[in-house]
Amino acid sequence: MEAVWRIEVEDFPAFVVVDDKGNDFFEAVTKLVNTAGLLVPGRIGVSEGGSALLAGALGFAASHGLSLALMRRVRATIWAIVGIALLPFQEARARRRQCERGAS
Repeated sequence: MEAVWRIEVEDFPAFVVVDDKGNDFFEAVTKLVNTAGLLVPGRIGVSEGGSALLAGALGFAASHGLSLALMRRVRATIWAIVGIALLPFQEARARRRQCERGAS
């Protein structure tokens, strides 16, 4: 059994398609499309195009699927920036542990 919930978020229709176990159908198909587009450098446009097509197939505007894919890409970029910013702290911690082991 699948369910579609449609909610309004500041006049922007958002949607979630899940099965009875809580699996996100849209996310699963998007991952499948990304895997199929593995040969595209950086997969630029693969996720966005796949999400737009899938949203259109589900009866939503293609722009909603495109917006979702772009927000996912922005989220991934933000987390990559956070990871790169924290990398020097991890390096310092690893050096400190190495010095402690060497001093023992």
